[in-house]
Amino acid sequence: FVGVLQAFNENKITVPTDTAIISINDIDIARYVSPPLTTFHIDTDDLAAQAITTLKDTIIFDRSQKRMVLVDAKLIFWKSFVKPTNKS
Repeated sequence: FVGVLQAFNENKITVPTDTAIISINDIDIARYVSPPLTTFHIDTDDLAAQAITTLKDTIIFDRSQKRMVLVDAKLIFWKSFVKPTNKS
């Protein structure tokens, strides 16, 4: 995402006025770039546990079925995305 911000800056594209950026994983650097990036915080412990369960089922139990995995995520608003306003 730092490269994206640099490219936008070099091309006079302003975030969030001209475009918006939302990152994933809530990494620390997202707060310190300009503008600070809106990000999804994902429960990586849960994601890892789900991945291990899927691998175990596939390798040990020879279950190679498709499955959908849902993990909790929270959107953390910073300055790279402007929340839409309700216009009544």
